[in-house]
Amino acid sequence: MKKNILIPLFTLLTSCTSDVNDPIVRFWNGDYSVRNNAAEFDKEERIFYENEPQETKLLRVKNEQYCNKLNKSLFYEKKHKYFHLHKPIPFRELCKELAKYDYGVHPIKKDYQYKREQGYVTNNKFIYATTNKYFDYVEAGLPIISATPEKLAHLFEEKGLLIRWTIEDYDFDELKRRRVEMRESVKKNRDSLCIENQIQYLLDFYKKV
Repeated sequence: MKKNILIPLFTLLTSCTSDVNDPIVRFWNGDYSVRNNAAEFDKEERIFYENEPQETKLLRVKNEQYCNKLNKSLFYEKKHKYFHLHKPIPFRELCKELAKYDYGVHPIKKDYQYKREQGYVTNNKFIYATTNKYFDYVEAGLPIISATPEKLAHLFEEKGLLIRWTIEDYDFDELKRRRVEMRESVKKNRDSLCIENQIQYLLDFYKKV
């Protein structure tokens, strides 16, 4: 019997802290870095688009039109056979909704590193960042498919929670074959990430700061 794989492509979450005007929250969200670099980014962006070849401009407009049409089909008309977009749901319902799927995906191409770094936009984000949606996927019992952030992906792979693939590596036959195995691995190993099992590491960290 033919079986399909259900994959939630993106889970967009807001900050866990509601007070977005708090200085610490603004710092955490990169507000000050963005502000300091905004003028320079705006200038470079303006120069870039002014020098963009006409053929590229037309292609970009065509792509935007296609994306708008696809968005309408997926979100409003729900006509697509394999993909659909969910309307926003409360965070408390997120785990229940994600559990209906087989894998959580954080898609990224093999050449994901920036060719030009500037300000807070550096390749360190692909190495050291923390991705909240990883923990939401695991809480819902989903194995993850991703390659970044590299340190976090390596940790989750070691714990049997993640398949470290970029988009070019995707093999749906392999995913179908490993579906049950990976779900069981997540169920078995995810408790090691619970905060009650990390308290001593956290205390040791605070003592060293």
